[in-house]
Amino acid sequence: CQDELYAVTANGHALVHFTFFEETGALHFHEVMHGKSVSVPLDGTGPSYTANFSNSDSENIRAVKHGDVLVETDTDFFRVVAHGSDGSRALVTFHAHFTVNANGETTVQLETDRLVCT
Repeated sequence: CQDELYAVTANGHALVHFTFFEETGALHFHEVMHGKSVSVPLDGTGPSYTANFSNSDSENIRAVKHGDVLVETDTDFFRVVAHGSDGSRALVTFHAHFTVNANGETTVQLETDRLVCT
């Protein structure tokens, strides 16, 4: 919501999980992150922000047709809620999803981005 440069410091936790199914060659991957950040304007003007963020990535992949084609479903979510030292607020969300079928064709593809500044 600001057009100046910020120094961002973030702390959080992440969990990453892989499962490989040897009998089918399928791979399941899931990553979840949560944390907090502080953003301070580099030139000293404008508000500082404190924020909470979360990120999630989930993928299912398997080889078909003797390994010639990868079938995949991928879903990503990202969300930040930031509070400015001047009382302003910012909400950032991102959601993406795609699916590739056994013919190698993308059958579903979507992406939504949202930025709300108050």
